[in-house]
Amino acid sequence: MSAENPDTFQGCIQLHQLGETSVSFSSADACGARGVIGSSAPGADERSTGWLLVCHKVPGRICQGRSEAYFKANDVLLIDRNRAYCRDLGTVRATSIVIPKSVVPDTFTRGLLEDSVAYRLSSTAAGWSRILSANMAALNAEFVSRLAVNEYETRLLLDHIGHTLVLALTEARGQASPTREACASISGGIRRELRGRICAWLKENYPRPNLTAQTVATEFGISVRYVHQLFADAPGRQSFLSTLRGYRFEHAVLLLHSPASRTWPIAEVARQCGFSDPAYFCLAFRQRMGCSPRAFRASLLSRANERFWKDCQA
Repeated sequence: MSAENPDTFQGCIQLHQLGETSVSFSSADACGARGVIGSSAPGADERSTGWLLVCHKVPGRICQGRSEAYFKANDVLLIDRNRAYCRDLGTVRATSIVIPKSVVPDTFTRGLLEDSVAYRLSSTAAGWSRILSANMAALNAEFVSRLAVNEYETRLLLDHIGHTLVLALTEARGQASPTREACASISGGIRRELRGRICAWLKENYPRPNLTAQTVATEFGISVRYVHQLFADAPGRQSFLSTLRGYRFEHAVLLLHSPASRTWPIAEVARQCGFSDPAYFCLAFRQRMGCSPRAFRASLLSRANERFWKDCQA
């Protein structure tokens, strides 16, 4: 997001990056209140696209060409980040938050921004628009800076703002409330993205012998319960421990098969895969593969020797 055009905007911008989203606080006097407030560069990836929610503490106007929109204090504007707009007329006191399309898909905003510079959610209308306005107005730099070190709370904020926006848009269009499944799909996108990053981290760190759900919770700033929930809700419902063991056993099979480590003691194979207890490794390996690590290695060697003699006789 380019929050303001540096050539024309003369004021203060505090930008806080929170994972896949960002929150900024803009402040300027009337002389420097003109600038670009939302744009994405051509070729930007999915993480840089989406929606910009802007809550102004003072009234003003934004425009694009001949299209313009006036807003009142504390109104929330929904803006497509792929289009650039200018804001002028008056002092700027604004809070902006990026809402990725993984949180609020196009289906909830279709038709709202086609002929308008922005979609205005009134802060005085009864219902979800007012709640969204209050949430945006309550954000401050001190609170947001604390979120930067706690990914779990960041996810909760983004999830909450996204759900409230969906309800406000649905209400403003006079439609029935979105279904439970539709709301679940919003938070589901957040959970899938986080679970994917946790799995990528596990693939790099599974050799650590004392790696537990608590280790992951501390690393990502979430609770142990939420770690287990992320994996329990995934397709296949494979638990965190089962996922971790899967990565470890994949590596064990490679080590038992590789010529470079084929002569290693089983205890060393276990250690390289994150098992501090060789006896437990052998037991768990037998339960998963149907034979002991030693027997598994012997069968691989036997098949390799058989192929070798067949090649010699050919």
